[in-house]
Amino acid sequence: MRARRTTPPRSLRRAKPAFFFTADRENWCGPTEPHALLASLECPAWIRLSHFLNLLFVGLLIRSRLEILASHPRLYFNDHCTPGSEWLRLTKKEVPTGKDVIYTAREDEVGLPAWLGLPGHKNIGIGRHWHGVCTTFWLLTGIVYAVLLFATGEWRRLIPTSWDVFPHAWDSLKTYLSFDTPPLRNFRP
Repeated sequence: MRARRTTPPRSLRRAKPAFFFTADRENWCGPTEPHALLASLECPAWIRLSHFLNLLFVGLLIRSRLEILASHPRLYFNDHCTPGSEWLRLTKKEVPTGKDVIYTAREDEVGLPAWLGLPGHKNIGIGRHWHGVCTTFWLLTGIVYAVLLFATGEWRRLIPTSWDVFPHAWDSLKTYLSFDTPPLRNFRP
């Protein structure tokens, strides 16, 4: 008896790269597989990594600044200001007045949720350390990005090398300001 040849189920077959087309099937929009999409962007890995680190450090900077503001929600112009003379107050609490009252900034402190604040809950010193460290690494990431941008020649993708880019930029500006969808044939990553 001869063995019957069967095809494996669709889920076990090796998938070919999938492409999607617009309605007229003329404008190819690129691969939909993640690895093929990354390869089609023609963007070096160091650029992707520096953008990821930029996003990470800016997120940590925002969180550390929120931690600092939660610890001390009054902003002053100099070190020798008195309570009640702040230029920005981010709290509804009033400063107690009177001769017998001793006011400290710790009374204004509020806690942030754990998912929003950084480690060192309700501690302005640790919030400032987080802020300083994140600022340092964010600046180092920017310096490395700028050096590699010019060392590898990737700057040519950002800075126009001819004047013919300006009419296209004007057309793009009009398209986006009118809230129209830009045509896919003009898209080049």
